[in-house]
Amino acid sequence: MAARRCDMHKMKWWIVLATLVASLFLVPGAYACGGFFCTNVPVDQAAERIIFAVNDDGTIDAYVQINYTGAPDAFAWVVPVPNPPKVDVATMAMLRELDRLTQPVYVAPPLSGACSDALRRMPVPMAAGAGTAAPGGGVTVFDQGSVGPFNYAVVGSDDPKAMVKWL
Repeated sequence: MAARRCDMHKMKWWIVLATLVASLFLVPGAYACGGFFCTNVPVDQAAERIIFAVNDDGTIDAYVQINYTGAPDAFAWVVPVPNPPKVDVATMAMLRELDRLTQPVYVAPPLSGACSDALRRMPVPMAAGAGTAAPGGGVTVFDQGSVGPFNYAVVGSDDPKAMVKWL
């Protein structure tokens, strides 16, 4: 009886181990979401908010707000993307609306112990090309320019050290 229990215990461990090994091969690749680079340590970043909107054509719009204290030329926000993006300035109305729809609503529990109409009336938010080599080597500049008060550059590199040096 003890030998059978020992065999079952070993079998369970083999199943767990096989599941873990299989999960390593079945997990799809993941991409980094970006990085914030600046000359100040620690970083003077008060907030970062991002809205991702998935369009019908399969493209994704990212609306980004970063609250940073410091000189504009002393920081960079790096986002890895598969293709050169369209860069533009958005209004803050979208982020204000997101705040309005997602801020917590606190409701006192009903006194009678039963669900009250207040809970049923509680608001529920709705879901809403080839580049040129840059000086310094190892980094390709696909696009650069200015949009509103922001300067941007779409760059690529297979060499992380060259990218950090370029930044």
